[in-house]
Amino acid sequence: MKISDETIQVVKQIKDIASFIGSYIQLKKRGQNHIGLCPFHSEKTPSFTVSNNKGFWHCFGCHESGDLISFVMKIDQLTFIEAIKELANKANIPIIEIEENPHLKKEREEKERQKSLLEIYKTHCISNLKTNIRTQEYLKNRGLTKETLEQFSIGLDNTENLTEYLNNKGFNEKEIKESALCIFTEKGNFSRFKDRLIIPITNTQGQTLGFSGRILTKNENQAKYINSAESPLFNKRHLLYGIDKAKQIIKKENHAIIVEGYMDVMMCHQHEIRNCIGIMGTALTSFQCQLLKRYTNEVTLILDNDEAGKKACDKSYELLSEFEIKTYIVKLDKKDPADYLQEKSTEEFKTQINNATLFLDHKISEATQKDLQKNPVELTKTIDTLLYFLDKEKDEILKKEYLKKISLQLKTDETLLLKRHKKEQTIYNHNSKNITLIKSKYEKAIEYLIQQIASNLHAKQTILTHLTIEDFQKIEYINLIKTIIPINETNERLLQSIKDKKQRNILSNILIDTENNSIFHIETALHVIQTKKEKEERKNIIISLKKSERENKETQSQEYFKNLTLRSIANE
Repeated sequence: MKISDETIQVVKQIKDIASFIGSYIQLKKRGQNHIGLCPFHSEKTPSFTVSNNKGFWHCFGCHESGDLISFVMKIDQLTFIEAIKELANKANIPIIEIEENPHLKKEREEKERQKSLLEIYKTHCISNLKTNIRTQEYLKNRGLTKETLEQFSIGLDNTENLTEYLNNKGFNEKEIKESALCIFTEKGNFSRFKDRLIIPITNTQGQTLGFSGRILTKNENQAKYINSAESPLFNKRHLLYGIDKAKQIIKKENHAIIVEGYMDVMMCHQHEIRNCIGIMGTALTSFQCQLLKRYTNEVTLILDNDEAGKKACDKSYELLSEFEIKTYIVKLDKKDPADYLQEKSTEEFKTQINNATLFLDHKISEATQKDLQKNPVELTKTIDTLLYFLDKEKDEILKKEYLKKISLQLKTDETLLLKRHKKEQTIYNHNSKNITLIKSKYEKAIEYLIQQIASNLHAKQTILTHLTIEDFQKIEYINLIKTIIPINETNERLLQSIKDKKQRNILSNILIDTENNSIFHIETALHVIQTKKEKEERKNIIISLKKSERENKETQSQEYFKNLTLRSIANE
């Protein structure tokens, strides 16, 4: 069965797409549009734009664009049908199902088969663990209860021939290869996670997208953890471990506890700290920050206390501050959360969280522990580092207070500190400036008319009555107009009808930019183009006239002069 066209059309007609997209990422109103940081590539300056009027979004950075449905498909890694259902449920739109198109059915079924394969593998590994006493004892010694193992669907891969097992479950070699659970070589094939503890990794909806496998005995020749290979389903930079279990508590408390390891997350949840999630790497990514922003404005980072952990905290703060997420720090004296909770009590751990320090306070505290007064070079370097992080703070009042605090704690003159901060700010701003090309009035008029052609069928007819295709001059604009002319659609439906990605990106850029709307209307834009055409024609006539004079071609010269005179009279 498939969702009826009627349901799809109702979903497509959702007007306030900014509200829906705004539930995923932070958007701010700017003119007729909404802007924010793009969730599909890493950036510090907002280039992601949403237009309610046009019914689509566009990123000027990575050039991705689409409608509300394509946004949900991309950000939640859903099929078209899954995205329609998700939006219909959120908008309280009744879902009507009918018989499905064969091509779309095949595409959907292939993705569902992959998800089914992962679920079967997960269930198989859970069963393996239940019959393996040795691994159960290992986990018990690590402090994990049976209930926690069940909650996080922990399993064991000890299957001798996983390919054969999956074949017997009805999956062919192509499907098994796509799952990346087995590695195929000339000498045979074997399970990627053989003899490892299996930790399923899920999305916000609790769907299994991949796995992490942990070794059970120390082996210097083996990585402690290995993850699923990246695939259309799995990209760990876009995921947060435990988010499906923690998201509601995070939203309720407006606070997330962020740790590094899988065991840390499981142990925290076991000890009733249910707003805990894991980053599955050394530092947060911009994609994970986007995901976090959907649920909270505050986080506490509890990362390793070594140099790598400190660098991860610094990098994470830089990203979190871009998303205006307040960041606290907890340091556990060379212990990770799982070990701390085993050795101490839940209450002691919660006390550590309650006593967490804001990131900038933490960095200042670190600086005061160094003997900087005897080392002016190190003092200057430390001050510059603090000023760099201070520049990430959006609140100007807090900035001023922190400048005072740095001055007091590091025994540095506040006036000198303020001058240095302004100097550093100038350097930062200079380095981060975006270079934009200034368009001529003619180029703006052309883009305005393309925007009108793509937005209104009546305007399209009017403009193309007055202009030829060649009047659009740039080859990319000429080709775009040639593509648009036979398509009887506007805005997002027109975009969906254009197959060429480059043309789609050009049109998205033009449609989303409403600046020209305050400069032109159709008549003035046509006048700008007509004036430029006449100037170019006059210029060409004068060039030809001078050439004829040099060649003493009197008759031809008189004809050019006559044309020039007639054009001058016509313009008066």
